Amino acid sequence: MKNIYFILAILVLLTQGCNDFLEPKSQDKVVPKTVSQLRELLLGEIIQNKKDYTEYLSIMTDDFADQDGN
Repeated sequence: MKNIYFILAILVLLTQGCNDFLEPKSQDKVVPKTVSQLRELLLGEIIQNKKDYTEYLSIMTDDFADQDGN
């Protein structure tokens, strides 16, 4: 009888260590651990959000035409 309680106690203790393993982790979240990783992350955000305004520069030239082709 003592062996059954001992085995049950060990099984209970072994099943308690799986909480961190079963927690879902975000695939989209990036946590920088060093300053250089933070710098690269911030520079990547700036480059992705950079907009291309060159299409508006053609409006300021004299090569502009309306949709009829005139």
